[in-house]
Amino acid sequence: MEEALAAFLGKEACHVTAAGYLACTCSISSLAQRGDALIVDPNIHSSLWDGVLLSGAKIERFAHNDMDSLAKLLAELDPKQAKVIAVDGVYSMEGHIAPMPRLMELAGQYQAVVVVDEAHSIGILGRNGRGVCDQFGVTEQVELICGSFSKALASTGGFVAGSRTLIEYLRSNSRQIIFSAAISPAAAASARASLEVMQSEPEHHERLWTNYRHLKAILERLGLDFWNSPTPALPIVIGDKMKCYELWKSLWDQGFFTVMSLPPGVPPGKELLRCAVTSLHTTEQLDRFGDALKVGMQRAGIQPKS
Repeated sequence: MEEALAAFLGKEACHVTAAGYLACTCSISSLAQRGDALIVDPNIHSSLWDGVLLSGAKIERFAHNDMDSLAKLLAELDPKQAKVIAVDGVYSMEGHIAPMPRLMELAGQYQAVVVVDEAHSIGILGRNGRGVCDQFGVTEQVELICGSFSKALASTGGFVAGSRTLIEYLRSNSRQIIFSAAISPAAAASARASLEVMQSEPEHHERLWTNYRHLKAILERLGLDFWNSPTPALPIVIGDKMKCYELWKSLWDQGFFTVMSLPPGVPPGKELLRCAVTSLHTTEQLDRFGDALKVGMQRAGIQPKS
């Protein structure tokens, strides 16, 4: 599985962990050290945030997906200070895509190491679903790519991929790797089978994007805020805790499962429902979901955005 995934991602080596959370945490916690600058988009996944906090490095934040903010921050740091930039390829709540070309430009200019969590972009973006780094052609420049098997790879576990030297360093220095059990053979086999399907059956990828466009059009017609997500991770931003719950409950009563996300998972005033469209959804199911949303909006007193 490690060899197949390293080849798929375009990296020399890969280490598979028992959970995606561990993969993202170890990619940061053992790489950055006290005295280094850890430069993060504040909207990174909590698994990366835990790695940031465990590292002991100085935390520096730039505005979400704002490369001007990142450039200003990098220019203010000590040129001699070691720097690590951590971002999500696709941000799990917003569905936003990291602007990797400009980010890598800045990383090269200021000699920063880059870590990308591809959990929500594997299977979605890039050639055969190779992720955001592949989509923008920056795979070779990114030091570490990490992610989870629990999304497109339809299993449990996680991975971190990079140069052979860097992966061996993590294997001998990361507490999340050293003191964690191995992934089960069944989980590894499931993820590897999914990886093979992604490469040999591109029709699933094409249908996913067809379904995304259909659901996006439904949300636009209903006047719902989906945070301008350009990916199949489509949030329905309500901005009110009770209305969010009432819409979630109405959808549940009508036979649709969504995930309610409240602070601290999202910023206050951005309470939302996560509805991830897949390649297996049918047009008829998506249309019925649109009808259920309309009913739920009426029950919860949610007005279309102007």
